[in-house]
Amino acid sequence: MLFALVTVGALLVIATPAHAADIYIPGDWVVDTIVEYEGDEIIVRGNINIKDGGQLTLRNSTLMVDSRRGDRFRLTVEETGNLYAYSSIIKNRYNSNNDERFFFDVFNDTIFKDTSISRLYGWNGDNPGGLRFFEGNHLIEGCTISDSRTYGIYTRTPITMRETTIRSTGWARFHISTSGQLDDMYWLLENCTFIGNVNDPYSYGVYTYDSYTGQFIRNLKVIHCNFDGLSYGMYIRPSWRNGVVEASYNDFDRNVYGIRAYTNSIDIFLHHNHYSVRGGGYGIRLYQGSYGNCTWQFEDIRGASQGSGTGVYLEGAGTGTHRVLDNSIWGTYYGIILTSSTCVVRDSYINTTNNNFYVYNGATIDVYNTVHDIGSGFVDTSGGRITAWQRLNITSVKWSDGTPITEGIVYLLNETDKRIGSINLTLGPTTLDFKRWEAKRSYVWYNIRVFPALLDVDTYFRAPELDYLEAGPQDIVFTDDFAPRLTLPGLHSGDMINVSYLILEGSVVERGRGLVSVEVSLDGVTWHAASITDEMWDFAFNRIADGKYDVRVRATDRAGNVAELVREGVIIDTEPPMIFLYEEPPLATNEPLLVLRGRTEPGATIYMGQSITWPDEDGEFTLEFPLKEGPNGLVLKVQDVASNWNQTVMTVMLDITPPTLSLTAPDHGIITGDPLVTVAGITEQDATVTVNGEEITTYKGGFSTDVTLEEGTSTITVEAVDMAGNSVVRFREVTVDTIDPMLVVHSPSEEGFTTTEDTAFISGSMDADIDRVFINGKSESALPGEFAIQVALVEGENQFALVVRDLAGNPARATVTITRDTRPPKFSVEDVEVTNGDIIKVENDLFASGDHLEFHVLVDEYAYFTIGLEVWEGNGQFSFPYTLAEGTNTITIEVADRMGNLANPYTYIISYDITEPEVTITFPADDFVTSDGEVTLRGVTDDARSKVWVNDIPVGIGSDGTFEMVVGLAWGDNTFEVRNLDRAGNEGDTSMIIKRKEKEEVQESSVGGLAMGIVVGLVIGIVVMYVVSRRGGDGGVEEFEDAESGPLTPPGREPPQPPGPPEDDRPGGPGWEEY
Repeated sequence: MLFALVTVGALLVIATPAHAADIYIPGDWVVDTIVEYEGDEIIVRGNINIKDGGQLTLRNSTLMVDSRRGDRFRLTVEETGNLYAYSSIIKNRYNSNNDERFFFDVFNDTIFKDTSISRLYGWNGDNPGGLRFFEGNHLIEGCTISDSRTYGIYTRTPITMRETTIRSTGWARFHISTSGQLDDMYWLLENCTFIGNVNDPYSYGVYTYDSYTGQFIRNLKVIHCNFDGLSYGMYIRPSWRNGVVEASYNDFDRNVYGIRAYTNSIDIFLHHNHYSVRGGGYGIRLYQGSYGNCTWQFEDIRGASQGSGTGVYLEGAGTGTHRVLDNSIWGTYYGIILTSSTCVVRDSYINTTNNNFYVYNGATIDVYNTVHDIGSGFVDTSGGRITAWQRLNITSVKWSDGTPITEGIVYLLNETDKRIGSINLTLGPTTLDFKRWEAKRSYVWYNIRVFPALLDVDTYFRAPELDYLEAGPQDIVFTDDFAPRLTLPGLHSGDMINVSYLILEGSVVERGRGLVSVEVSLDGVTWHAASITDEMWDFAFNRIADGKYDVRVRATDRAGNVAELVREGVIIDTEPPMIFLYEEPPLATNEPLLVLRGRTEPGATIYMGQSITWPDEDGEFTLEFPLKEGPNGLVLKVQDVASNWNQTVMTVMLDITPPTLSLTAPDHGIITGDPLVTVAGITEQDATVTVNGEEITTYKGGFSTDVTLEEGTSTITVEAVDMAGNSVVRFREVTVDTIDPMLVVHSPSEEGFTTTEDTAFISGSMDADIDRVFINGKSESALPGEFAIQVALVEGENQFALVVRDLAGNPARATVTITRDTRPPKFSVEDVEVTNGDIIKVENDLFASGDHLEFHVLVDEYAYFTIGLEVWEGNGQFSFPYTLAEGTNTITIEVADRMGNLANPYTYIISYDITEPEVTITFPADDFVTSDGEVTLRGVTDDARSKVWVNDIPVGIGSDGTFEMVVGLAWGDNTFEVRNLDRAGNEGDTSMIIKRKEKEEVQESSVGGLAMGIVVGLVIGIVVMYVVSRRGGDGGVEEFEDAESGPLTPPGREPPQPPGPPEDDRPGGPGWEEY
């Protein structure tokens, strides 16, 4: 019955009591409230999300996801949703295509009971397939999970699963992976069945290869489950650090591997499991790491057919041991294969068709109380060992008189005296394990006879042979037939002893009935009991007279066995030998071999350092001893045959090195001007010093004395001789020179040398043994016998004091004066005159009327005045001429002193012009005829800066030299004179005639003519006044001005007057009465 509010896509369905009809949801189904179905079939064509607060319960219902090829729909139980399924089916609607599957993800608690789940997707990107549990706690009972592309169940969270079958999945049926999950987790799998295909290498029953390494607990328990036809029944390889894996009472039927397990840190418990091993398969394959434990017990492993597979394959073991306890392995091809470390097999049953035991890589197997074929073991060529032990029941170990033996170790020996077992008697009667057989790389051997032996250092007490086939109690009885073992290590026959006492000590070992006594004697008659502690004895004789003795020691045990030691001819000698030297050794010598001659006790040994010698029969000896450089502390030792010592100590200095001799004065090869020379130095403290053959006084090795030398080179000889006779000689050559050296200055050669440079070279020569010159106190390097030294100059006079000194310190001196002159001369042009004319200044320009120019100058030093190629020289005030050329003369005067220092040049510009300007009337032409009362007169001059007058009326000139003027015409001939005056006063002129005539065709009355004349006259007058005003005032007419008199007037002319009205010179015509 369904009572709920269900949201289906965008459709809101209000549920009523459900009937058996199908429910089809055409899109995603979101369950966000409590929903329960019973006896229903629900088909969802989309994703199913059981969201927060949602709960879906299925009872006897079928939920089908309609996921078709490429849909990959997903059933998801979200973090606070729940899914409960009872006696229901959850599957994909279609199954005809391999891609018609769905994903099933769970993030919260679920319960599945008696429910079938199938058609789950495989891998999709990073998502594993199968029924996937990510969070929550889950209960699965009586279910079937099948037809999954990868996993049956993939879990990262705890699960309890009972009576459930998982089959037809691509990979593991039950896969555990908890990396990153920070909680304790427990899995219980009980009475479940995992079915697979052995031909599928990924066919696992229970699988964990979990990489979680945290501190949280991981416990897995698999009990009463069946693993059938899988590649791996259980594959256990977690990285867990804290937890337990237990598999018990399970049935592993014809899997390639029943259990494949690795343990590094956790404990694995395997017990009471049954394995049916297929051909080529393994019951158990176990890798034991460095930590953790794998305990397996009461395991029943048998071949599915006779001789199929391997019972147990063991690897690893780290620093521990594999332990096989109470297990049965039978009917397989191999029993136990061990590839490394050690294994103990105890209380088991092994019966295989080939080798019960197989060892690789130096591994070892020890087999105890295990039923197996004797000798059924193989060790490969890489080495190792298989040892099978057999147990004997020993009730007592005793001597033949019935005394129990309660200490020591009893060994079992085989027929070749090889040790094959042992028992520690301190632990009391017990079972005794011995090697029944052993296999190594090159052999397998069996022990047929067993003999007990009590080891006494290097001697065995043997008992009668034991029956190794006897399972009942047996006694071991030994007979003591060996004397005690006695030692006296510190004394030998013929020893000589140099003290009056004798301490004897040694060891005594009695492994039989027991020790009674140890006794000592010096004569074999009188015996003294020695002290015994543990297995050591000792005794001391005091005040023994010098002489020869036979020393005896004997030991007696309770069985009457006696051991005796004798040291014959032991000599007591307590007197030291004498030492007498014929000559005392020297305190110092330069002979490397020291020879000592003397006498001592005959038969003694003489030692000095590493040298050993012996005296002759009279006791005389000669000893040669090599000395080392320096002090030799020598000990002459003499030891007599009784080891008495005597010695004498001496010190001999071997000095083969000449004494040190260091002369601090004079230096070798010095040249001095003082014939009295001091000789000083340091040598060894006790050495004797002579200077030029005369011994001088020293103080603590230091010395100083004066010697008088002659002019020239002398050799001073100093010798030092030490106490060992070694000598050293030092020589010093000293030259006495009291004559001053030569110094000649070659450059500058003249006195009062002057230069403009800031440096100069002073060169010269001197004695050939001089290579340094002092200039103004500063040392300068030079070549031997000559010098050329650059000196810096300042403006003006520079004075240099030169000094040279020969090797004896004798000086020679010279003074050099060099003047540096870089200042140009100071001059001024006092006056300039034209000797054959005058100088005219027009505005800012100068003009000369003559061509002879005279410069009057003043200079402060002797200098050279240059104009072009002409040069004049002088000092103070003087004059020099210059001839002008026609035109403008730009005169540049360069002034330099004798050093070539140039003053700023002087420039004088003056024009010498004697050519008249050329003026031309360009319009109208001469004898021009017109009837007009005025005409424009035009012309040009070759000097645009000159002045032009027309009939004494000034006319302005353009920059191109042209000029024009409107002039009035009278009837008849009008004469115009044009004068042209340049600025140098040169004048040129020209003239022309313009004729004015009436037009013949014009007829006028006198009144009309008079009126016309008046009008024309007025117009001409106005024009003339305008032109005059424009040209003369601001029209650009230039005037020659004198600096004093103002505007110049052309020479020989009066200032022009304003023009009067033209006269009417026409016949009968009236004249101009006013202008």
